[in-house]
Amino acid sequence: MKPEELVGRKCYGVLHNSDKLCLDCLMLRTLKDKKSGVREIDSFNIGIPLLVSPFPIFADNGEVSAIIFTAKDLSEMRRAEKERYDALRRATEIVEAMADAVVILNFDRKIQQVNGEFEKHSGWKREEVIGRTIEELEMMSEEMRQRIASEIMPRLMKHGFVQNVELTLIRKDGTNFPALMSLSLLKGADGKPAGIITVIRDITEMKRVERALKVLSKVNQAIAQAKNEKELLNKACGISVEEGGYVFAWIGYTMEDKTVKPVAKAGINGYLDVIKVTWDESETGKGPTGTAIRTKKPSVMRAIATDPLFEPWREEALKKGYASSIALPLIYRDNVFGALNIYSDEKDAFDEKEVELLKELADNLAYGIAVIREIKEKERIEGLYRMVIENTGTAMLVVDEDTKIVFANNEVEKLYGLSNEKIVGRSFMEFVAEEDLDKVMGHHKLRRLDPDLAPRSYEAKFVDANGNVKHVLPTVAIIPGTKQSIISTIDVTELRKVERKMKENEGRYKAIFEKSPLAIVLTGFNMRIIDCNDTALKLIGKSREEIVGKKWMELGIFEEEYLLTIMESFYRGMGGETEITEIKINVGSKEKCIRVVQALLEKNEKPYAFLSMIEDITLEKISEKRLKETIEQLRLLRAIDAAITSGKSLDKILRKSLRKLKKMVRCDFACIVMPRESRMDVIAEPEIFKTIYTLLTDRKNTEALRIAREKGRVVRVDSILELENLFKVELELLKSGMRSYIFIPLLVRKEEIGLLFIASKGRISDENFKFIKETANQLAIALHEAILYDLKKRAYKQIEYNIEQFAILVDHIRNPLAAIMALAELEVENKETAEKIIKQVE
Repeated sequence: MKPEELVGRKCYGVLHNSDKLCLDCLMLRTLKDKKSGVREIDSFNIGIPLLVSPFPIFADNGEVSAIIFTAKDLSEMRRAEKERYDALRRATEIVEAMADAVVILNFDRKIQQVNGEFEKHSGWKREEVIGRTIEELEMMSEEMRQRIASEIMPRLMKHGFVQNVELTLIRKDGTNFPALMSLSLLKGADGKPAGIITVIRDITEMKRVERALKVLSKVNQAIAQAKNEKELLNKACGISVEEGGYVFAWIGYTMEDKTVKPVAKAGINGYLDVIKVTWDESETGKGPTGTAIRTKKPSVMRAIATDPLFEPWREEALKKGYASSIALPLIYRDNVFGALNIYSDEKDAFDEKEVELLKELADNLAYGIAVIREIKEKERIEGLYRMVIENTGTAMLVVDEDTKIVFANNEVEKLYGLSNEKIVGRSFMEFVAEEDLDKVMGHHKLRRLDPDLAPRSYEAKFVDANGNVKHVLPTVAIIPGTKQSIISTIDVTELRKVERKMKENEGRYKAIFEKSPLAIVLTGFNMRIIDCNDTALKLIGKSREEIVGKKWMELGIFEEEYLLTIMESFYRGMGGETEITEIKINVGSKEKCIRVVQALLEKNEKPYAFLSMIEDITLEKISEKRLKETIEQLRLLRAIDAAITSGKSLDKILRKSLRKLKKMVRCDFACIVMPRESRMDVIAEPEIFKTIYTLLTDRKNTEALRIAREKGRVVRVDSILELENLFKVELELLKSGMRSYIFIPLLVRKEEIGLLFIASKGRISDENFKFIKETANQLAIALHEAILYDLKKRAYKQIEYNIEQFAILVDHIRNPLAAIMALAELEVENKETAEKIIKQVE
């Protein structure tokens, strides 16, 4: 606007394009206060920011007569401020967005600004550090502070920057972390240094990766050089601790009982001595080791002090200073056979990259262990094969396609009569007899065309170094993947001589073998039957085809209880012992007893078979058994007779007899029921089954059993459980654990004098049943004699008692008669009458 356009206008109209006074009008305030002022305003009319200053002009009377109003355009200054603000904001955003910690210091080393990464890495809050020095925060060692002052700061002031200074910083909680620090000078508007910008990078992960790589590299070297599994395991643990800086490492192998057995360790010791680790689902199997083994994946324990899964081992681990750990499964061909365990004194020590590298280490270690085992197994097998080849007693050769011998064992030296050095390198055809050259060479060539075209085994004649012709039986096979043959040669020269002699003797011995009344069986060392005579076939009840070539155990004639006896006899026979063995065999449904005598047969002073001579002693054993039973019965009856004649009570005699009978037939309860006057008496052994023998005293119970169960006069029940409508006695038997019983009447001249009752928890065998019946008949006679003897004793006692009573009666009668005689003599005057009285009394 032109000056003339402003004259006469209101200031608020000019500045604000308004027809009203401004609130807190600067002009009015100047008039009132009578002093100048300064204010920034935004002119809506002009559209620019202004810095306005009113200056009062005073009249002579001291009043304000006019106001000089100055205005300064602030547009450029505002734009410059905005640019500075935007630049500062962008710088702040960049600093905050940086992945590294940033610290801005002044030259007094006081902190002016930090970013969020600094808070994250150091543990200090922004408001806690502004205005404080690094020294006050104690973020580095004294040694590092001196190095910065003496070395780093001079370089910074000289060059304006220092990069990648490696150092260890201390967090607020006292823990350390490795870092790279870069410093640069911060310049002011005048271009002079105004402060220091420090960028700090946490290189913990990088250091962990470096140590994992270092351990991996060293372990790989150990794997390549290792010859022994134990040595490799110890080296792997030692490298983890010494090169990797871990505090402890150990390797454990899985056991069949789900435990983990430590096999190698290194570092802080004593931990494994007091802990138990498993790989089952129990509490001791849910830690890192058990989890890694079960899941086949690495298991990281980031906080040993707080993780509940580490509870079984926490106390000991904290004593050793362990803060975190990792367990890595040892896997080969998808089979977990153990775990590598590594411990750190840092919490949360194993990051993703480090775990990946340590897993590679564990995989390489597992492979190395497997390779060592395979090499060791290969060496063992090779040694075993060599030992077998050298000790088979068979001459073994390996020959090339051109018939040249490339290997010969010790037996070949014996066969050819030459040392190994003089055999290897020569053609094996040089040792073939002339008449067999074409045959042997023909087989050799055909075998190269097709192994099936030539016989695998055949007989030929060889000539040794001394010109001796030997009959041999070579067995030839092509070594897979080659044109070489392996030839196993048996010298059968002596065998052929023996065969000729055997043919001469065969007729002589065949008659003895076939006509022997004893069963004769020829058995090899493998327990297979080579031959037998007709008597043996008849004894066993099988044809020659069913026996020859079979093992004794395959014939199905032996009871299980005799198998151990047979095997012991067989092995004693192999040692040259000759003994007599008696066993039972089952032929069809019959049981036979046999007596076996074994002899070791030798050929060329070497044992080759057993000769078993077998005698059927079934009838002999039956006779022995019957004789034994008869003797036992006689002993029982004799004991009863002896007891009777010695005056023992009938009850004691019967109880002792029942005890012997129960033992002889292996039953569990025995009793005799016999009538006595108006009651039934029971003698039982043992007496603990009172309920049972009480029921047997009731005639109703015994009669009911007889009617329902009797077959003839004897009651025999093999299984009470199979009966229907059980009687009281049977129910009580079941309650007592009994399963079978026998009820036999004791008869003398067809008169029943009692009952014999036998019960058992098992089945009473037919043999024992027969013995009980026979014994019952003898027992009835003995019982009858005992009863008669008891009755006689009672009768004699009664007669003695009667005589004694009669004597007393006579005495009582004699005294009154004497008195009558005396009275007759004294008082009766008539002598004739007195004499008659006396005569009558007499």
